[in-house]
Amino acid sequence: MLHHKRRTLFGISAAIAATLFPPAALAGTPAASGPALPAAPAAADDPLLPAAAAWVAGLRDDGQKLLRYPVSRLQRQLRTGYLHSCALAGALEQRGEWRIAYDADGKRHAHIHPKGRA
Repeated sequence: MLHHKRRTLFGISAAIAATLFPPAALAGTPAASGPALPAAPAAADDPLLPAAAAWVAGLRDDGQKLLRYPVSRLQRQLRTGYLHSCALAGALEQRGEWRIAYDADGKRHAHIHPKGRA
């Protein structure tokens, strides 16, 4: 029953949404006219990249080969935002520290590469 209510609640058509929230009415909102968000640093220039690589090296030294939810774990370990952690995870993959993959359920995991692999 809850699933049906949720589908009905979020199933508002685009025409109804445009009627309720016309773009002209939202033009003066802080989200539309506020300052732009700062851009995340490029992954190669990121000051947290060595810390992230050291964290993965620590996992490797502990004998861990598979890491479930690597972006969330990286986010919690380094206390960064999700998008920043995604960029760091991609940079770690480019450096050959790990390979990000998805299992059959669509959940992300990382295969941690052994030492010496680039």
